[in-house]
Amino acid sequence: ADFQQTVTDHRLTQMILKKAHERMSQVFALLQEDPQPGAAHITTSGNHTDPGNGPARFTKYEQHSGGSRVLRMLEEVMADSKKMEDEAIFSEQDAQSAYENLMKESNSAIAAYTEKISN
Repeated sequence: ADFQQTVTDHRLTQMILKKAHERMSQVFALLQEDPQPGAAHITTSGNHTDPGNGPARFTKYEQHSGGSRVLRMLEEVMADSKKMEDEAIFSEQDAQSAYENLMKESNSAIAAYTEKISN
């Protein structure tokens, strides 16, 4: 049960991180494009020193420099999760193989002792 829960958790984590990575890639790709001018705004009762009640003035739209680091971090976490999933699968297979060998040896020993007792 622990093995199945671990594998399920890691697969869900990988799916979530993949979606986040794809979405963030789209966002950072949009940020790399030149910004398009938005809709025109009407400024009322404002002058060059006092904006009045007009819409907010925005500064230059720049790409956030940390975007590639965030994407690399997500890729690293996804790789770590995949590695842990693979390790869990390997250890489960190893444990299953050890259990099967133990049962074969136990059955052989029981058969041998039963044979000795009956003779």
